[in-house]
Amino acid sequence: MAFIDPVQRTDRPRRSRANMFVRLDENKPVTIQILQKEAAMYYVYWFKDSVGKFVKYLSPGFATCPIVARNRKHGGKESEQYLRPQRKYAVNVYDTTPMITCPECNTHHWKHDGMVACICGELLKGIKPAPINEVRVLERGYRLFSQLNSLEGNEEEGIDPVVVDEDGNPLSITEYPIMIIRKGTGNETTTTPIPQLHLAAIDPEDFKDDLHELPQALDLTPEEVLLILDSGVTLGDILQARAGTQESNDDDSLF
Repeated sequence: MAFIDPVQRTDRPRRSRANMFVRLDENKPVTIQILQKEAAMYYVYWFKDSVGKFVKYLSPGFATCPIVARNRKHGGKESEQYLRPQRKYAVNVYDTTPMITCPECNTHHWKHDGMVACICGELLKGIKPAPINEVRVLERGYRLFSQLNSLEGNEEEGIDPVVVDEDGNPLSITEYPIMIIRKGTGNETTTTPIPQLHLAAIDPEDFKDDLHELPQALDLTPEEVLLILDSGVTLGDILQARAGTQESNDDDSLF
């Protein structure tokens, strides 16, 4: 199966933690090794709530997506209310990018970003960059993943992998580190994956129990999505209501 063929969404619980996603900042190379032979493909919507906070919504599918139905209701693409879906791909990777890591909250910082203290208040002076060495999620659009797909090749279509070892044997995309370099912004953005065969590779099997569930997004119900879009309810209000419901349930469970 091809590297970026669609993978079915599951309803298993998703883990969430800080620094889960690989950062691709301009002119700041990252080094990762892909841990899965297939990438997940899905559609997301980005929009703002009434206080300007961005919300990421993972579409459950064309037939059941509340935003698809809302787009139709408002007249389709010609409407100012239309929200465009974005096709995304994601895969678990092992991130070895050298960064400065806050000893207090584990937040990662680039070496030359001018920060002397972390957002938590911890001083970063004297801390040297070191490989992150974490399982993280690489999520981007078709452009980058099509480039990765080209490195992988496609046996069904007779396209061989373009990366080989010193003996000329083809390597799978999970068998070597890759540096990714981003340049430009907006529509001028380019991302370039560069195989790093001179670096030591890890065994993906060693991290099979550490993989994040894909895709990753806040689980919003169709009703919550429409409350944010059409009724001025903020994401914070929804999360606060959820917390209150959970607290109430927890209290009930004590008796």
